[in-house]
Amino acid sequence: MLAVFAEFERDLIRERVIAGLRRAKALGKRVGRPRTQVDRDQILALREAGLSYRVIGRRLRISPALAHRLARQTSVDAG
Repeated sequence: MLAVFAEFERDLIRERVIAGLRRAKALGKRVGRPRTQVDRDQILALREAGLSYRVIGRRLRISPALAHRLARQTSVDAG
């Protein structure tokens, strides 16, 4: 019997959270983690200096995959 009430309560909480997120978006709020601002030219300069994407990621506090993806982008894609 307790499991039924727990499941019901979980569903209520979930509905309230989803409604709150929708309301925040409707009001123009940004939801989630803020995006990191990364200078692509800095990544390219570090790469030309011979650093690996792992080291570049650590220095700029981004993932190695993001460093690699940004380095591969053309200047048209970056904007």
